Amino acid sequence: MTFNNKIAVFIIYSIILISCNGQKESTFDSEKWKNWEETESTLFLRWEMRNDLIENYNLKKLSKKDVIKLLGEPENESKDNFRYNLGPTGKGINYGTLIIKFENDTVKNYEIHNG
Repeated sequence: MTFNNKIAVFIIYSIILISCNGQKESTFDSEKWKNWEETESTLFLRWEMRNDLIENYNLKKLSKKDVIKLLGEPENESKDNFRYNLGPTGKGINYGTLIIKFENDTVKNYEIHNG
């Protein structure tokens, strides 16, 4: 393998490693979610659990009380919205947020923002 080929392989390998950063999936754990603190070892915890939460827990139609039982108190809330910090997304400096929208104290919809 020539020197130029070695450099090309190294660059491709580096790009693959960088693009995979922060994309690990984790099983949702209500207690870990509720007790999450943004430390170096748990930085991506909520972001990594988000897909399992959305795919395996039917958030729609839950009451505010049920959401708090599952996810804990939101970091920010208004009359019709709960916002949960998901931490860094692993894509640059982007942070994720789970926004749960209520209508008559029942989940109407939810969104995940990363930006």
